[in-house]
Amino acid sequence: MTAPLPKILAIDDTPVHLMTLGAALDGEFELQFASSGPAGIELALRCAPDLILLDVMMPQVDGFETFRLLAAQATLAHIPVIFISARDDFESEMTGLSLGAVDYITKPVNVNIARQRIRNLLERERLRTLVQQQAVHLRKLSVALEQGPASVVITNLEACLEYVNPRFTEVTGYSAAEVLGQNPRIWQSGFTPNATHIGMWESLSHGNCWKGELINKRKNGELYWEEAQIAPVRDERGVVTHYVAVKTDISARKQIELEREEALARLQKIASLVPGMVYQYLLRADGTSCFPYASDAIRHIFRVTHQQVREDAACAFAILHPDDFAGMLASIQKSARELSPWEHEFRVRYEDGTVHWLAGNGIPQAEPDGAVLWHGFVTDVTQRKQDEAVFQGLFEQSTFLAGILDEQGRLLNVNSTALALIDATREQVIGQYFPDTPGGAIRPTVPS
Repeated sequence: MTAPLPKILAIDDTPVHLMTLGAALDGEFELQFASSGPAGIELALRCAPDLILLDVMMPQVDGFETFRLLAAQATLAHIPVIFISARDDFESEMTGLSLGAVDYITKPVNVNIARQRIRNLLERERLRTLVQQQAVHLRKLSVALEQGPASVVITNLEACLEYVNPRFTEVTGYSAAEVLGQNPRIWQSGFTPNATHIGMWESLSHGNCWKGELINKRKNGELYWEEAQIAPVRDERGVVTHYVAVKTDISARKQIELEREEALARLQKIASLVPGMVYQYLLRADGTSCFPYASDAIRHIFRVTHQQVREDAACAFAILHPDDFAGMLASIQKSARELSPWEHEFRVRYEDGTVHWLAGNGIPQAEPDGAVLWHGFVTDVTQRKQDEAVFQGLFEQSTFLAGILDEQGRLLNVNSTALALIDATREQVIGQYFPDTPGGAIRPTVPS
């Protein structure tokens, strides 16, 4: 895209002068003409030019007064003005320059010299505008550095400090005067692994950025953690001249992480002493599920690692006994729907073909996103199930009258020998008082 031509406004009451000037400058500049000071001001207000060429000797409002009127307009006061006049006396030239004109050219005009002066002036104005824009940009950067929430440190290639911002002083306790010209080693604690420093300088020496965590020491001797991002600074040729580091104090975050890790370690230690698996089970709104937390016992209970089920519980459910799969899912859905405690006994079949009984329980809680999270416990009850089966066999096959009572002396179960002796069905006697117990006034009803 072609850059727009610089706009020049020529104000002169003599048409021949305007035509001569226009012919000389046409093609290199975009020209506008006005034959009086007021007309020129009106034209400039409608479309501000980059430069104004102003004749001095004009009727009614001369060039000097026109300049004063231009300077009084806030939107026009910054536009450079060159006086072009037949007045070649020292006093007139001094008057024009003292008003603030950037140049004073006398008539008759040497077109080539005038053109070059205009070029030089416009180039200076372009550079001046660029410098002003850069100065504004630099002021913004300076404010950001001086008032920003992160520590900023700049060193030369020898790692000597050349700049630190106020936040650095707040974090470390060192003033700029104390550290400028020093090496950053003055706040190193000795606790950051050597490999970290080696890796950092390896990256920087190859012109790459580095990001990592450091353990440093404040002026008062207190240790602190910081997250640092360090980048090489290059000049216009691409040569690295400095390093700039932006650093954030993360001590509070590290303390929280440490406390969380210690709490998790305590929980893991407690969970490892429990004869079963402590867990968190999450049923998402879309029907998928996972174990956000599971103690190490999950390796024994479900023969998987926690990492395998942290995002997806499918591999744990894969070993459910086929005859118990539907009942297991139904019990979970019921607990989720009613937010009622979950209790269920089920079987699993391991890869070696062995079948084990597991008993699980958990307390559900609704999550904001529609999921349900259980905190609970699963244990292997295979031995208990086997003992119950043996006991039930002996109980049922005994030739002696046998019954099982609750704490109030009511019958929970009786064996076949007892039922045959009293000639009753099991349904008729369950819940009745046994005849030989204290409170046995209520006897089983026996059909006549």
